[in-house]
Amino acid sequence: LNAIQKNAMCIFERRSNRCVAGNRRVCRSQRVCLNGLRMKDADSSQTEQRQARRAEVLEAATALFASRGFAKTTVADVAHSLGLRAPALYYYFPSKEALLFAVLERAMVQLNATLDQQISASASSDPATRLRILVAAQVIEEVRAAKTMPMINDYLYGALRDAAHFSAGQVERLRVLQRHTVDLYRSTLRAGQT
Repeated sequence: LNAIQKNAMCIFERRSNRCVAGNRRVCRSQRVCLNGLRMKDADSSQTEQRQARRAEVLEAATALFASRGFAKTTVADVAHSLGLRAPALYYYFPSKEALLFAVLERAMVQLNATLDQQISASASSDPATRLRILVAAQVIEEVRAAKTMPMINDYLYGALRDAAHFSAGQVERLRVLQRHTVDLYRSTLRAGQT
């Protein structure tokens, strides 16, 4: 077998320390399957696949929440748009509210990363130039996500801000991300006052 076939065949069950391919025993001391693959190799492959599927779920949920609204979108709708059954989504997100939180968090993280990158790449120390860079970067980011940004802004700043049922930790996380954005603007404006 070539390496790709071995990787495909060698998926480990953590509880039994058996290789699913042929139910072969795994050496506990080296955690190596008889196919010659280390369990951590299989674990990292599964983690990458899980992260990729999680990103797909987020993309689908973002599109559906933006087009139908959070209240009118069900977990089953998100699952069906991906060709999955509804219970499969609970492997990635424990609730529809957790899915909405992840959508909002991802949008804020992306915005902050873009703003940070543009400010870091700027050679100018002139506050007016830096402010133009920040505004331009934010506008570009909002235009890039034009279909979803109104929904995101409604939940972060607008009428739906209190409609979502987030935990105190989730609310604080969104506030930290929002503060970061505000602090970038605030520090630039303060630099221009001196």
